[in-house]
Amino acid sequence: MNPELNDSSRPQNSPNAVFHPMPRRLAGQVVEFDESRGLGVIRVETPSADGEELEHYLFHATRIADGTRGIAVGTRVEFSIIAGPEGRWEANAITEVEQP
Repeated sequence: MNPELNDSSRPQNSPNAVFHPMPRRLAGQVVEFDESRGLGVIRVETPSADGEELEHYLFHATRIADGTRGIAVGTRVEFSIIAGPEGRWEANAITEVEQP
């Protein structure tokens, strides 16, 4: 499991969220989701600008747009990026992408 999921931080929605200066919506895949804590990780589908690793963003179940508060690992999603309360970029407004 990702070590960042094991810390005691609990991301919360923030009315003063700062938006990341990236494209409006990104595509990715849910690679981890801890249902009991409501915390997950999304891996972006395209490499970063420097061509190194794929980026990962944490999210809280309250960020899932349809209000279900749960999402399966392996689900392809679209999302935006906001500054979370812990000072790191987090996924927001997560929506499932329909598979063809």
